[in-house]
Amino acid sequence: MNVTIPYCNSHCHLSTPVHDGECQLVSIDITTEKLPDMGIRPRTVYSIGQHPWHISETSLSDSIINSLAKRPDVKAIGECGLDKTIKAPMALQQKVLEAQWCLAQELKLPMILHIVKSWGELLAFRKQKGDTIPLIVHGFRGNATLATQLINHGFYLSFGPRYQSDAIKYAYLAEKMLLESDEHTEPIEFLYTEVAATLGTTEQILREKLFASNKLLFNL
Repeated sequence: MNVTIPYCNSHCHLSTPVHDGECQLVSIDITTEKLPDMGIRPRTVYSIGQHPWHISETSLSDSIINSLAKRPDVKAIGECGLDKTIKAPMALQQKVLEAQWCLAQELKLPMILHIVKSWGELLAFRKQKGDTIPLIVHGFRGNATLATQLINHGFYLSFGPRYQSDAIKYAYLAEKMLLESDEHTEPIEFLYTEVAATLGTTEQILREKLFASNKLLFNL
Protein backbone atom coordinates (compact mmCIF):
# COMPACT_ATOMS: atom_id res chain seq x y z
CA MET A 1 0.00 0.00 0.00
CA ASN A 2 1.31 3.44 -0.95
CA VAL A 3 1.04 5.60 2.18
CA THR A 4 2.76 8.67 0.73
CA ILE A 5 -0.67 10.08 -0.07
CA PRO A 6 -3.09 9.03 2.67
CA TYR A 7 -6.64 7.83 2.36
CA CYS A 8 -8.66 10.81 3.57
CA ASN A 9 -11.68 9.91 5.70
CA SER A 10 -13.74 13.09 5.73
CA HIS A 11 -16.19 12.10 8.46
CA CYS A 12 -15.90 9.47 11.18
CA HIS A 13 -16.20 9.15 14.96
CA LEU A 14 -14.14 8.43 18.06
CA SER A 15 -15.20 4.79 17.78
CA THR A 16 -13.40 4.56 14.42
CA PRO A 17 -10.00 2.85 14.79
CA VAL A 18 -6.92 4.77 13.65
CA HIS A 19 -5.99 2.85 10.50
CA ASP A 20 -2.55 2.83 8.87
CA GLY A 21 -2.30 5.08 5.83
CA GLU A 22 -5.49 6.97 6.72
CA CYS A 23 -6.02 10.55 7.87
CA GLN A 24 -9.32 11.21 9.60
CA LEU A 25 -11.67 14.08 10.33
CA VAL A 26 -13.34 12.92 13.56
CA SER A 27 -16.70 14.46 14.44
CA ILE A 28 -17.22 15.44 18.08
CA ASP A 29 -20.71 16.21 19.38
CA ILE A 30 -19.94 18.44 22.36
CA THR A 31 -23.36 17.67 23.86
CA THR A 32 -22.40 14.03 24.43
CA GLU A 33 -18.64 13.74 23.83
CA LYS A 34 -15.35 15.29 24.94
CA LEU A 35 -12.78 16.59 22.49
CA PRO A 36 -9.62 14.51 23.05
CA ASP A 37 -6.41 16.20 24.10
CA MET A 38 -4.21 17.29 21.23
CA GLY A 39 -1.95 14.58 19.83
CA ILE A 40 -3.83 11.65 21.37
CA ARG A 41 -4.91 10.27 17.98
CA PRO A 42 -2.29 10.27 15.19
CA ARG A 43 -3.21 11.64 11.75
CA THR A 44 -6.46 13.06 13.16
CA VAL A 45 -8.15 16.44 13.01
CA TYR A 46 -11.59 17.28 14.36
CA SER A 47 -14.92 18.86 13.65
CA ILE A 48 -16.97 19.99 16.64
CA GLY A 49 -20.60 20.92 16.91
CA GLN A 50 -24.04 20.04 18.21
CA HIS A 51 -25.82 17.22 16.40
CA PRO A 52 -29.55 17.90 15.94
CA TRP A 53 -30.36 14.54 17.59
CA HIS A 54 -29.05 15.81 20.92
CA ILE A 55 -30.05 19.45 21.12
CA SER A 56 -32.52 21.07 23.48
CA GLU A 57 -33.20 24.55 24.75
CA THR A 58 -30.95 23.80 27.72
CA SER A 59 -28.12 22.23 25.73
CA LEU A 60 -27.07 25.34 23.83
CA SER A 61 -23.34 25.67 24.52
CA ASP A 62 -22.05 28.47 22.32
CA SER A 63 -19.31 29.41 24.77
CA ILE A 64 -17.94 25.86 24.84
CA ILE A 65 -17.95 25.52 21.06
CA ASN A 66 -16.42 28.98 20.64
CA SER A 67 -13.52 28.04 22.92
CA LEU A 68 -12.83 24.58 21.51
CA ALA A 69 -13.17 25.66 17.88
CA LYS A 70 -10.05 27.78 18.20
CA ARG A 71 -7.82 24.78 18.79
CA PRO A 72 -5.45 24.30 15.84
CA ASP A 73 -6.56 20.69 15.31
CA VAL A 74 -10.23 21.70 14.90
CA LYS A 75 -10.71 22.10 11.17
CA ALA A 76 -14.52 22.22 10.77
CA ILE A 77 -17.78 22.94 12.59
CA GLY A 78 -20.35 20.15 12.86
CA GLU A 79 -21.83 17.85 12.42
CA CYS A 80 -24.89 20.03 12.74
CA GLY A 81 -27.97 20.40 10.65
CA LEU A 82 -31.66 19.80 10.11
CA ASP A 83 -33.64 16.58 10.58
CA LYS A 84 -37.41 16.32 10.17
CA THR A 85 -37.54 12.80 11.61
CA ILE A 86 -36.69 13.82 15.19
CA LYS A 87 -38.64 15.48 17.99
CA ALA A 88 -36.59 18.66 18.28
CA PRO A 89 -38.65 21.51 16.76
CA MET A 90 -37.42 22.78 13.41
CA ALA A 91 -37.25 26.30 14.82
CA LEU A 92 -34.79 25.11 17.49
CA GLN A 93 -32.75 23.17 14.95
CA GLN A 94 -32.53 26.26 12.76
CA LYS A 95 -31.49 28.37 15.76
CA VAL A 96 -28.65 26.00 16.61
CA LEU A 97 -27.60 25.74 12.96
CA GLU A 98 -27.54 29.53 12.69
CA ALA A 99 -25.32 29.85 15.77
CA GLN A 100 -22.86 27.29 14.46
CA TRP A 101 -22.82 28.90 11.02
CA CYS A 102 -21.94 32.24 12.62
CA LEU A 103 -18.99 30.61 14.39
CA ALA A 104 -17.83 28.86 11.22
CA GLN A 105 -18.09 32.15 9.36
CA GLU A 106 -16.08 33.96 12.03
CA LEU A 107 -13.31 31.34 12.01
CA LYS A 108 -13.48 30.68 8.25
CA LEU A 109 -14.08 26.98 8.81
CA PRO A 110 -16.20 24.62 6.68
CA MET A 111 -19.36 23.05 8.11
CA ILE A 112 -20.26 19.36 8.20
CA LEU A 113 -24.03 18.98 7.79
CA HIS A 114 -26.48 16.27 8.82
CA ILE A 115 -29.58 16.72 6.65
CA VAL A 116 -32.65 14.45 6.68
CA LYS A 117 -35.76 15.32 4.66
CA SER A 118 -34.93 19.02 4.97
CA TRP A 119 -33.52 19.89 1.56
CA GLY A 120 -35.84 22.84 0.99
CA GLU A 121 -34.87 24.35 4.32
CA LEU A 122 -31.20 23.74 3.59
CA LEU A 123 -31.36 25.47 0.21
CA ALA A 124 -33.24 28.39 1.76
CA PHE A 125 -30.51 28.64 4.42
CA ARG A 126 -27.81 28.65 1.73
CA LYS A 127 -29.64 31.33 -0.24
CA GLN A 128 -29.98 33.47 2.88
CA LYS A 129 -26.35 33.10 3.98
CA GLY A 130 -24.61 33.03 0.61
CA ASP A 131 -21.63 31.02 -0.56
CA THR A 132 -19.10 32.34 1.96
CA ILE A 133 -17.85 29.13 3.60
CA PRO A 134 -17.83 25.52 2.36
CA LEU A 135 -20.89 23.48 3.36
CA ILE A 136 -20.47 19.70 3.25
CA VAL A 137 -23.46 17.35 3.32
CA HIS A 138 -22.20 14.21 4.99
CA GLY A 139 -23.56 10.72 4.34
CA PHE A 140 -25.21 11.75 1.07
CA ARG A 141 -27.41 8.97 -0.34
CA GLY A 142 -29.59 10.97 -2.74
CA ASN A 143 -29.96 10.64 -6.48
CA ALA A 144 -28.19 12.52 -9.25
CA THR A 145 -30.97 15.10 -9.54
CA LEU A 146 -30.61 16.14 -5.90
CA ALA A 147 -26.81 15.97 -6.13
CA THR A 148 -26.88 18.29 -9.13
CA GLN A 149 -29.15 20.76 -7.35
CA LEU A 150 -26.96 20.87 -4.26
CA ILE A 151 -23.68 21.11 -6.16
CA ASN A 152 -25.10 23.91 -8.30
CA HIS A 153 -25.67 25.77 -5.02
CA GLY A 154 -22.06 25.23 -3.99
CA PHE A 155 -22.36 22.25 -1.63
CA TYR A 156 -19.81 19.48 -1.30
CA LEU A 157 -21.17 15.95 -0.93
CA SER A 158 -19.53 13.33 1.27
CA PHE A 159 -20.37 9.72 0.43
CA GLY A 160 -20.22 6.61 2.58
CA PRO A 161 -20.69 2.96 1.61
CA ARG A 162 -24.34 3.54 0.64
CA TYR A 163 -24.42 5.79 -2.41
CA GLN A 164 -26.08 6.07 -5.80
CA SER A 165 -23.65 5.66 -8.70
CA ASP A 166 -24.99 8.50 -10.86
CA ALA A 167 -24.83 10.91 -7.93
CA ILE A 168 -21.26 10.08 -6.98
CA LYS A 169 -20.14 10.26 -10.61
CA TYR A 170 -21.61 13.75 -10.96
CA ALA A 171 -20.01 14.93 -7.71
CA TYR A 172 -16.64 13.51 -8.76
CA LEU A 173 -16.68 15.27 -12.13
CA ALA A 174 -17.72 18.51 -10.43
CA GLU A 175 -14.84 18.10 -7.93
CA LYS A 176 -17.31 18.29 -5.05
CA MET A 177 -16.94 14.73 -3.75
CA LEU A 178 -15.53 13.43 -0.47
CA LEU A 179 -15.52 9.94 1.07
CA GLU A 180 -16.30 8.96 4.65
CA SER A 181 -16.73 5.89 6.82
CA ASP A 182 -19.12 7.55 9.31
CA GLU A 183 -20.00 4.88 11.91
CA HIS A 184 -18.32 2.02 10.02
CA THR A 185 -15.07 0.80 11.57
CA GLU A 186 -13.28 -0.89 8.67
CA PRO A 187 -10.47 0.99 6.86
CA ILE A 188 -11.77 3.48 4.30
CA GLU A 189 -9.32 2.00 1.79
CA PHE A 190 -12.04 -0.53 0.93
CA LEU A 191 -14.48 2.26 0.02
CA TYR A 192 -11.83 3.93 -2.14
CA THR A 193 -11.33 0.68 -4.04
CA GLU A 194 -15.07 0.28 -4.64
CA VAL A 195 -15.65 3.89 -5.63
CA ALA A 196 -12.66 3.96 -7.96
CA ALA A 197 -14.21 1.02 -9.85
CA THR A 198 -17.57 2.80 -9.94
CA LEU A 199 -15.95 5.92 -11.37
CA GLY A 200 -13.78 4.07 -13.87
CA THR A 201 -10.55 5.49 -12.44
CA THR A 202 -7.65 4.13 -10.42
CA GLU A 203 -7.46 4.13 -6.67
CA GLN A 204 -4.24 6.13 -6.86
CA ILE A 205 -5.85 8.93 -8.90
CA LEU A 206 -8.87 8.97 -6.60
CA ARG A 207 -6.65 9.19 -3.54
CA GLU A 208 -4.68 12.07 -5.06
CA LYS A 209 -7.81 14.02 -6.00
CA LEU A 210 -9.49 13.59 -2.63
CA PHE A 211 -6.31 14.43 -0.75
CA ALA A 212 -6.15 17.71 -2.70
CA SER A 213 -9.81 18.44 -1.88
CA ASN A 214 -9.36 17.65 1.83
CA LYS A 215 -6.18 19.72 2.00
CA LEU A 216 -8.02 22.69 0.51
CA LEU A 217 -11.14 22.35 2.66
CA PHE A 218 -9.57 21.51 6.00
CA ASN A 219 -6.19 23.22 5.73
CA LEU A 220 -4.35 19.95 6.34
